[in-house]
Amino acid sequence: MVGDAAHVTLPTMGQGAATALEDGLCVGLLVGRPVAAGEPLGAALRAFDAERRPRCRAIGRASVLSGRFGAHLGPRWQGLRNRLMRLVPAGSITRGADSVMGWTPPR
Repeated sequence: MVGDAAHVTLPTMGQGAATALEDGLCVGLLVGRPVAAGEPLGAALRAFDAERRPRCRAIGRASVLSGRFGAHLGPRWQGLRNRLMRLVPAGSITRGADSVMGWTPPR
């Protein structure tokens, strides 16, 4: 399983399709390639899990925080949050997204 099927996140991050694509690439690199070279499937699956689990957990936690301080606030608090967010420099927001958007595939 890949994407949302394996890494349940709230839709606030919009990462379901992105994690599915990342997982697909990692399956090929971390499972398909080693198994084709004669390595045991179990070892390849453990390597895949070790590579993907920390990132996917971090995205899941971020989706909960994003939901908690985003759409799930309700109209009254969401308006206040929006006004405060306008005061945050754009560079800070961009740096905050780097951990999700700046992914590079394993070698």
